[in-house]
Amino acid sequence: MGDSFVIAIDFGTAFSGYAFNITKGEEESQPYLPKWGKEYGFDSPKTPTCILFNKDEKCLSFGYEAKMTYKEMSGEEAKKHYYFEDFKMALYSKKLSSNLNIKAANGKSMKALKVFSESLRFLKEEALRTISRNTEGKIFLPSDFTWVLTVPAIWDPSAKQFMREAAMQAGIITEGDEEKLVMALEPEAASIWCKKLPSDGFISEKHNAESLDQFPGTQYIVVDCGGGTIDITVHEVLGGGGLKERHKVSGNDLGGQTVDRKFKQFLREIFPEGIWDEYEQKSPGAAQRIMYDFTNLKQVDKDVQIGCPFALGILAKEKTGSENFVQSDLGASWDVLCPFRAQEAILRGAVEFGRNPDVVASRKSSYTYGFAVCEKFDESKHNKDKKFTAKGVEMSRDIFRKLVKEGEDLGSEDTREFLCSSARPDQKQMKLRFFRSLRKDPVYVDEWGVEEVGSFIVDMTGGGKVKLEIDFGSTEITATGTNQLNGEKQTVKLDFMTTDRECVIDDDDEEDPVSVESKTPKH
Repeated sequence: MGDSFVIAIDFGTAFSGYAFNITKGEEESQPYLPKWGKEYGFDSPKTPTCILFNKDEKCLSFGYEAKMTYKEMSGEEAKKHYYFEDFKMALYSKKLSSNLNIKAANGKSMKALKVFSESLRFLKEEALRTISRNTEGKIFLPSDFTWVLTVPAIWDPSAKQFMREAAMQAGIITEGDEEKLVMALEPEAASIWCKKLPSDGFISEKHNAESLDQFPGTQYIVVDCGGGTIDITVHEVLGGGGLKERHKVSGNDLGGQTVDRKFKQFLREIFPEGIWDEYEQKSPGAAQRIMYDFTNLKQVDKDVQIGCPFALGILAKEKTGSENFVQSDLGASWDVLCPFRAQEAILRGAVEFGRNPDVVASRKSSYTYGFAVCEKFDESKHNKDKKFTAKGVEMSRDIFRKLVKEGEDLGSEDTREFLCSSARPDQKQMKLRFFRSLRKDPVYVDEWGVEEVGSFIVDMTGGGKVKLEIDFGSTEITATGTNQLNGEKQTVKLDFMTTDRECVIDDDDEEDPVSVESKTPKH
């Protein structure tokens, strides 16, 4: 992708933004990031992940404009609109479908896919407008770019599929050019950028003068504290500046907004009871400014002071009748190796990832993955309750056919081959149920610790065998199929969401034995 123009979108829980690089070839250049919120007195590389719709579900605004417009609405006016913020976490640790609904601030519901797609559409159009202004008005199409969309490393395949569908609805990609959209894992993107930084690019007292990518063998932990999630990964620098994942990703949903909620609770505690809540209700814009200042102060490695707004002080004095209305005092300190302008690291790294996706040469599989298959029944190894008869042959159902083991190293181009055979001459398609487990060697797909995460739909038209090549080494699981009779290739549909799970293998209710043959990894 070295000759590609790249646009990266960091769609965060609290803040979102975009960056781009329209330098041709391998020429080194800095990604461009716009500044947001100047008309409201802000100056940040991202804008709040907030979106406002009218009563007819038409998108009115996104970001600072949406937040400020909604804050200034009267109660009656606000009831007629849909205002969403912090909605990204609706995709975390859930069984997702395209029919998922999420609630707006006033309790009204809307299809999550529309909320996400309209948010991405806004960022897409803003990026294209900015690029046009910076290229003497030249008009670009979305298809002129490689698009990179950042996602938490701990997200399920269903959440990544959901974001891909939202990107398609937003017009970022169209059917047939899906390869123009690349998913970047947020801590990987941060690592890609940070490993290039010189010592003066970090807030640190003990960092070498050279950048990390100059020292092959160096190992470090990346902690990406986003608004909603915390992602942790461990990388080793390889020769040539590539990265190898040393431990599978981990994390949780205790991101920066957890800190924000704690800070709000702190404000409630240091003022007399009810003061902060009343101030937030009467002066939402000013209260929001305090939270914005606090968000910025979280990035500073020194003791800080947050001023008490005049109106808040007056309210506290009126309620308490005293000048000494602060009831408690807390202090905090920490040591960090943190990049300056940390909020930009993921965006900048995502642009680099779009230009060179193979920079992460190896990843660890977070799970053991496999298909549900049937085998000829063998009483020495199969449970009797799994036995059934098909076409006069005794078979065992629900076998976990392992493709990848938990903790296994996977190169960026590693694939696993899986040979599917038609059970009947007239069979049109085959659905392979896809499972995962934290266990390394499950035997059956209905054992404890094994869960179904999706399905692969394979076109079996023409009969014979289809060889699946499944890519586990990238940020998304993908597959292609090759008909072994005529050599035709097909894109295999992977369904990790619940809506389409009910599709049938064929017109027959009888379960067909799936004849399969796993092969060694292809590098």
